[in-house]
Amino acid sequence: MYGNVNVDYKPCKTAVQLQKAADYMPGRLPEQIRDGVVKTAPNLYLGIYSESMNSEMARLNESTSHNLNLQEMYAKTVENVTNLAVGNIYYNLKKQEKEAINELMQYVEANSNQMEKDITACTENVKSATTAAEKASKKIAKSLERFRRVKTFRDLLYYASPVLVVIDIILRVVALVAHSQ
Repeated sequence: MYGNVNVDYKPCKTAVQLQKAADYMPGRLPEQIRDGVVKTAPNLYLGIYSESMNSEMARLNESTSHNLNLQEMYAKTVENVTNLAVGNIYYNLKKQEKEAINELMQYVEANSNQMEKDITACTENVKSATTAAEKASKKIAKSLERFRRVKTFRDLLYYASPVLVVIDIILRVVALVAHSQ
């Protein structure tokens, strides 16, 4: 038993009572010695306090170590998850970039093929118009030769009509080609 428990304080009336109380406090009564009651000993309370403090410090140290381990594991988990997320984002962006570039290349290729077809068609139209114009110019040259032989107004009308028709046809072809572009 440790400490003064259930002590009923009453003032001492005799010297024997006073001596008994004086022996009781430090634990020197014969019954206390027989029962093994230690009330006063060097380092008694300091030892108990030190033991409880040491055990509490050990418990706190263990708890702190556990918390630090948990924090370290959490930090590693966060780092791994972050690296994984950043890697996924990077690879997804790369994939989307490749898809976008492929779509753009397909669009450019389709448009360039269409432009090439349009240019080829336009070139063919220009070639046919050029051929028609060359034929018309030859006819006009022949007509001009005939104009040199024109002596009357009637001859002029006779030769001018086909030339005007040919000029009209040429202008219509040129307008058609210009309009189709």
